[in-house]
Amino acid sequence: MGKRRRESDEVARWAGLLAAGEGDAAGAAAWIAAGGTDPDLPGQWPEPLQVAVVERAADTADPTLLAALAAAGLSKRGAKALRRARHRLRNRGIEVPEPQGAGTVERGREREPSSLLTDVDATGSRILLLVRSADEGVDVAEAREHVLDGLVALRQSELSRREYREQVERGLTARGVPHIEIDYASARDLLVRARERARAAGRADAAQAYGEAMIRFPRGGGSPRPGARAQLGAPDLAADRPALREAVRLHELDEFRTWAIAPEALDRLFLKLQEVEQSPLYINEAQKVEQRAAMIRRAAEESFDEPVRELHAARLEAMADYLLWSDREAEAWLALVAATHLADRSQDVIENPFVMSMVDKLLPKVGAAAGEPGLVAAPPGVEAADATPDGEDEDQGGGGLIVLP
Repeated sequence: MGKRRRESDEVARWAGLLAAGEGDAAGAAAWIAAGGTDPDLPGQWPEPLQVAVVERAADTADPTLLAALAAAGLSKRGAKALRRARHRLRNRGIEVPEPQGAGTVERGREREPSSLLTDVDATGSRILLLVRSADEGVDVAEAREHVLDGLVALRQSELSRREYREQVERGLTARGVPHIEIDYASARDLLVRARERARAAGRADAAQAYGEAMIRFPRGGGSPRPGARAQLGAPDLAADRPALREAVRLHELDEFRTWAIAPEALDRLFLKLQEVEQSPLYINEAQKVEQRAAMIRRAAEESFDEPVRELHAARLEAMADYLLWSDREAEAWLALVAATHLADRSQDVIENPFVMSMVDKLLPKVGAAAGEPGLVAAPPGVEAADATPDGEDEDQGGGGLIVLP
């Protein structure tokens, strides 16, 4: 009772300020007077003020104001007060209209929030946020899945919409993790397929949590979007050589700027290039250039052994889906062609320009360290300072999850 009494007293204090249009409640009073035209403002108020405004709308039997509040992202406590208020008015025969115009769009977005998908990191992992509306906010399932091993971790939570937005901001946006919005049906399908890959690999990670998620997040929302291979078709490597050459352009995209060979491979290449520069066996620059090119090709071949080749082929194909679902069909096709070439063991890895650029983007550092700035030009859009090996990037959670508290 003590806690409820304190909460009630706090709401009453804000209600007094609201009625007088004074202090921190003056903005809310002005919002009411303006007819609630700014749907983003109520979500920024303290919870007791949100409740006080809702109760004011209910006491004055103002359905238009309640509709405006329904279009706003209230906290869990504010949303609960709003449901009670709408129920009270309906019991009195007063219908609360759906918000009109821009508010209708806002409300629709709040009712069915978008799920989120990150890009694929250097380990082959990505984060999936499966999101659906709940009574007092949103239900969220955060899954970490691997392009080969499937579902790795899964946890679920119910958050207010404001809490969810804050968690996404803190866990993804502020950390610079690229991500896109996807529809509920596609997100759920990704989770199902991740569990199937885990089962096929003999992994039981998050099996119990997955079973609970299938109950909490039922089928719905239409059909999942097809992936790049299903929608764009399978590449013909003989006919699609121009697209394979053009795949180097992917390194200009933010999601690919850090794709590079492993740091240890760079170290080995650096030492070998230094030997070429210092060796008396090469009497002219043409011989050195030839030897450098041979070492670069060998570094690519050694870096892309069978497991690494399989990982990056799957990683590229997953990114093809990601690009397609973010309305970048041309880039999705290039990623799919590069993935298909890399997955075909009969194809030489050094003939894949995308792969060779994963070596090239590191070479400006090698050249500068060896006293030869510009030894090999970086790909367009990649500065030497940005050409950090992908594995050195901040990990998306160290094998864990990064959004839900």
